[in-house]
Amino acid sequence: MAELSKHWVHGTAVQVEYADRVKSVRRAGWGTEIVQAPGTDNWVHFPFPTEVRADAKNWGYVGLHLVATVMDNATIDHVTCHFGVDNSPARGWKVQLSGGTIEESFDLQVTGLAEPLVMCVHVVFAGSGDGKIVFHAGGVGYGKLYE
Repeated sequence: MAELSKHWVHGTAVQVEYADRVKSVRRAGWGTEIVQAPGTDNWVHFPFPTEVRADAKNWGYVGLHLVATVMDNATIDHVTCHFGVDNSPARGWKVQLSGGTIEESFDLQVTGLAEPLVMCVHVVFAGSGDGKIVFHAGGVGYGKLYE
């Protein structure tokens, strides 16, 4: 299904779940840079604004989008999303994203726009030195799922 609109959140909006594991966090005009020790992992969360429409029954979340630079012993290995206050992920994708700037999209296809949405990105820091990742942006696409 084609996206009819897309809402982006700048990388400076991300929230780190386990702040005690991080060596440094820097927020700048280009996003959020996270440096972390090898042998550790962390989750980073992108909160998205929820578009509420009068004709919401025909509309839904169509896709998620992530732009990041993954470098220096860091790898994104899992992306999930949650709706509202649900503890269980609504959708999840196992990935292996590393080695430079990535622009990834994830098919969502969820009807209804009544609950807030968050994209959760899991990063593993491995290798012989500190890992580094920069989150530039996250996005959610909306579209008509059926007529």
